Amino acid sequence: MKAPNNHATTVAETNTPTTHTDGLSARLAELQAMRETIPYFRTPTPGATARAANAASVPREFIELTMSMLDHDDLLVQVKADAAALHDRLEFANSYGPLADEFELMAQALRHSMTVARSEAGEIALDVYAVAKRAARRPQSGDLYARVADLTRALGVRRRLAKAKLAAAKQEAEVEKARAEGIAHTPAVTSPKQ
Repeated sequence: MKAPNNHATTVAETNTPTTHTDGLSARLAELQAMRETIPYFRTPTPGATARAANAASVPREFIELTMSMLDHDDLLVQVKADAAALHDRLEFANSYGPLADEFELMAQALRHSMTVARSEAGEIALDVYAVAKRAARRPQSGDLYARVADLTRALGVRRRLAKAKLAAAKQEAEVEKARAEGIAHTPAVTSPKQ
C-alpha cells in the first residue's frame, strides 16, 4: 500500500532534490555547463560593452564585403584576419539573439514566480494569523495569546517600515521636484513612529 503524499518525499523516491537549495544548486550547475558551450561567451567587465558598441554597430554588409576582400586580395595578408573566423563571429552574433531574449524572459518569469511564492506564503500566514487571533480569545487558548502578540508585533514592524519607506520616497521625490524647478528646499526631518 502506498503511503499518503504528505510532501515529505526523499530523493530516492522521486529522483528530485529534497530542498529548493538543492534544486537551485542543480540549476546553477546546468547554467554554468550551458555557459561553457556557448562560443565567444564573455562575462562583461565594467565599460566593456560600451567599448565594444562602436565596432559592434558596423553594418553586416560592410563585414561581408570585408570577408570577401580577405578571401581574394593577397595584399591584405598583413591584417592577420581570417575570413572564416570573421564569418563565424558574425553568425554567432546574429544567431544567439533569441537565446538572450529567452534568458531575459526566463529571468523575468523567475522573479515573478518568486514574488508569487512570497505572496502565497504571506497570504497563508495572514490567514493563520486571522484564525489565531480569533482562537486566542477563547479561555482554553493557552499560550496562543502570547504567540498572537508576537505575530502582531512582527506584522506591525513590517507595516511601519513600509510606511517609513513610502514617506522617505515621497520626500525624496519632492526634493527632486524642487531641484528640477530650481527651488532651494530643505525637507523637514521626520522619524518613523516607534
